[in-house]
Amino acid sequence: MDWLPELCNCSTLSNVASNDRANVLLLFFLFVFLKVWRALLKEMPLQSLLRILGKMTSNKILEPGSSDTQAVCDRIQSETALKKVGPVQVAN
Repeated sequence: MDWLPELCNCSTLSNVASNDRANVLLLFFLFVFLKVWRALLKEMPLQSLLRILGKMTSNKILEPGSSDTQAVCDRIQSETALKKVGPVQVAN
């Protein structure tokens, strides 16, 4: 994450109009937010993934046709993974 200090450096944003700086920073943090969640998808336990699936879809982390969505679908359809998650665990 060597790009983070550079972006936060005021001189990097000095050529952006002052009223647009907030927009630039908001877009940057949205980008980071999405990158973090997409990285977590690979390591997240299936039980947790099932619990927040709707939230990730509504927040556009998972979009139709994306590779992340396909990876989640593959995990959900895996019989060996689903055997480790009980129905009571999913309902909680």
